[in-house]
Amino acid sequence: MTDITVAVPARTGFAIARLAKFAPALAVFALAVLIRVVLHLNPDVSWLLLVGDKMLHGARVYVDVIETNPPASILLYLPAVWMENHFGIAAETVVVLSVFAESFASLALCRRLLLRAKLIREDELPLFAGAALLMLLVLPFDTFAEREQIALIGMLPTLCVFMSRLANVRVEPGLAIVAGLGAGAAVAIKFYFALPLLTAFSFLLWQNRRDLWKAAGLLFAPENAAALLVACGYGAVVWRCFPAFSQNILPLLLTLYVPVKASVWFMMATPSFFMWAAGAVAAVALARRKILEPLPAILLLASFGFVAAVLLQGKGWPYHGYPALALVLLLLGILLLRERGPRLRISAALAVAAYAILLPLSTIWFDESNEPKRLVGAVAQLAPQHPRIIAISDDLAIGSPLTRLVHGEWVGTTHSQWMTDYAHYLLRKTHPDAQTAAQIRRYATLDRDMLASDIASHRPDVVLVDRRAEHAWILGSLPLKAMLLGYREIKSVSGVEIWLRKTGA
Repeated sequence: MTDITVAVPARTGFAIARLAKFAPALAVFALAVLIRVVLHLNPDVSWLLLVGDKMLHGARVYVDVIETNPPASILLYLPAVWMENHFGIAAETVVVLSVFAESFASLALCRRLLLRAKLIREDELPLFAGAALLMLLVLPFDTFAEREQIALIGMLPTLCVFMSRLANVRVEPGLAIVAGLGAGAAVAIKFYFALPLLTAFSFLLWQNRRDLWKAAGLLFAPENAAALLVACGYGAVVWRCFPAFSQNILPLLLTLYVPVKASVWFMMATPSFFMWAAGAVAAVALARRKILEPLPAILLLASFGFVAAVLLQGKGWPYHGYPALALVLLLLGILLLRERGPRLRISAALAVAAYAILLPLSTIWFDESNEPKRLVGAVAQLAPQHPRIIAISDDLAIGSPLTRLVHGEWVGTTHSQWMTDYAHYLLRKTHPDAQTAAQIRRYATLDRDMLASDIASHRPDVVLVDRRAEHAWILGSLPLKAMLLGYREIKSVSGVEIWLRKTGA
């Protein structure tokens, strides 16, 4: 009896002590949960949920609903919409829980790989876990559940496999395959995401350049084979199941979307790039010769690959820069946690100052919820229940996430008149040849005609007219003017006019 009485408190005390060690990670987790309770998902994710819902209700993607992203972007969120339709759980809730679960699964696999390779120690785990959760679940802020975040979560285990191989530690084939599946999924989401994997893997090959047999074996390692299998399988699915993407969307993207690029100088002046560059310089200065060790080298090179992906995409949007910033800040945090000796206090003070500046800056920069909250409240108050909604705007954020927040139905073929906006930009700025200019104008005309057809055939209850940008083309369109005769302006909120359908119209 005495032994049992003593053993129970001992075990309890051990559990409490272990839990106390993970207090930083638990605090970060609580902060992440609080942020997700306060914020709803951003316009991009909310729009893809709308597309998935239309798809499940019989709409043909890339025909009845025009989405510029390849099928992986839709399929990624489709299970959440399916859960909503069959079990009544809000798709947004499913998405958030899924990202949390994916993060924990990814970090658990990373932990196993790094401990086996002796790249981290058991006593370092609590603070490392807190730093990783901070970068994966808090830093994204309003870009939470974007494809960039999900891709980063998916490829982290493969980066850890590369670290293990750099440390000449054998990786179990099963673990390598599971890690490679995540990397393949990341590449399927956007082929640009192959760049961080390639930059990291190139360093691994370079370090083994004197042993050609080993280098050749690395090329056919299980993680690479698994990633390639997923990417090729996805390509086959797109070719077989989504022929309309290559037939309808690729020409549109090559004509309108791809040519519209921000300058390299503009993208390098964004907060994402500035914060990444500052973090990279600080990490190299802090690590010195240790920067070539497996863990810091792979994290830094992968972050370089993500920067290259940002520049190649050419848009400079905040969420594009998130993975590069997350990796370099994670590296900086790990280096600071390991800092010893007389420089420790100075480094720790600089780290606290840097994080105090960078994290608020990043949350401001990653806050893409430019949908006016007052507009959501006004539409919910003025419109009938479950309203059919469409917008006359070049801004995706006018109708999304508003439509889901008011439990409405989006009846537009596209999320906005972005084609008209891009067409006007290209004709004004690039001076294309006559054939290209004619094709650009045809897309602008198609954009206008689809809008008029959507209003005529679906008879939306609410038309949101964005007056924050120049829309002279609306006034010159007779079909659109005819359609709007059946509506009246009720209220203007944050530069957006709310038009409701007239009774009996």
